[in-house]
Amino acid sequence: FSDNIIINLQKKKKIKVLTDVNFNPILLDDLSKIIKRMIKTDHYGIYNVCSNEKLSKINLAKKIADKFNLPKKLIIPIKRSISKTKRPKNMVLSNNKLKRKFKIKKNSIDNQIDLMFKTKKFNLIN
Repeated sequence: FSDNIIINLQKKKKIKVLTDVNFNPILLDDLSKIIKRMIKTDHYGIYNVCSNEKLSKINLAKKIADKFNLPKKLIIPIKRSISKTKRPKNMVLSNNKLKRKFKIKKNSIDNQIDLMFKTKKFNLIN
């Protein structure tokens, strides 16, 4: 998702972004660190690996555009009802089980975007 935002805005292409879908994305680097940590333990089961914060897809796109100094005017807000991709309004997951079992502190979304900017790794996923 973040790759799409950055690459298209850098190319001065308009992008359509949902205004009414919430989710809690996580930086791929954070995801891989957590998975490595989980593999090294005896804890088994299903865990939601996601950020602690929820936000709309359009708010994330605007945060990324701000940080990378990209033109927000190219971000076209659309409603879920007119999107080609059908998805629920609320894609937010609870990571309480993960935090409880592994005592993991995750970066805030703003910190994840800062890290993307510093490392030029554009892989904030949902």
